[in-house]
Amino acid sequence: MAQQLNASLTGAALDSAPVGILIFDKSERLLWANKTIEKLFSVNQHDLIAQSAGDFVGKKYKYIFSFKENFCLEASDDSPERWLKCWQEKSESSDETIRYYLDVTTEHQLQVAYDQLRETLEQQATHDPVTGLLNRRGIHKILEPLISRSRRYENDLSIIRMSLSSDQKEQSISEQGLITASYLLKDKMRWADHIGHLEEGELLLVLPETPGDAAEKLAVKLCNIIEDLKVNNAGQEVSISACCSIAMWVKGDNITTLLKRAEDALQDAINENHQVLVA
Repeated sequence: MAQQLNASLTGAALDSAPVGILIFDKSERLLWANKTIEKLFSVNQHDLIAQSAGDFVGKKYKYIFSFKENFCLEASDDSPERWLKCWQEKSESSDETIRYYLDVTTEHQLQVAYDQLRETLEQQATHDPVTGLLNRRGIHKILEPLISRSRRYENDLSIIRMSLSSDQKEQSISEQGLITASYLLKDKMRWADHIGHLEEGELLLVLPETPGDAAEKLAVKLCNIIEDLKVNNAGQEVSISACCSIAMWVKGDNITTLLKRAEDALQDAINENHQVLVA
């Protein structure tokens, strides 16, 4: 036969439980609070007894006298910021409501740290560390669904592959020159357009809803703007040269075929000294 627990022992156990406990009558007047409530809310448990929501002012009292599943208690002079989880149940033998509060601050902090780490890793996986632009993986991830959309709805879609170099054609562009040109290009493009850094000095611009003639005009404009730039490189003022190829999505294209046409046309543009060449 089970031994009946001593009432004072049960009360002491509930009073020191790691979970805050409140008991309300059917009119939402507080009948009992354990000591953990004092620690969680920085209040005196005895000041709460026989009181209701209208007897207090302040956000923490709002959370005591009304039910909210998850909430944050702001930091104060005598208490750090706390995140609490709350749940409640009706007593099976009476009209009382029992409300429980669990401190989940550590779990919340871990979740925030995890989310920040995940965001950082995603940023590193899809963005170029030098320019902050999308990297090859990131820009391809953008381009894939746009090609699928064009395949389905036959929307215009153009890409510009751009090669940047110093004004001495045989020299690759400096890191500062690449950063400066990248910021300028990003500023001159529409909000719907995308730009990525594929490899040293080569960029890919993705232009949704853009026909070939509009893409060609934009490419000429951007090349001219870039070639007006002067970049300081080791104390020497250096100009940047740019040449582009343009490829438009056509029926039957996938990402591989579209990119290959742009890549081949860019190589032809470089070899034949064209500023812009349409694939």
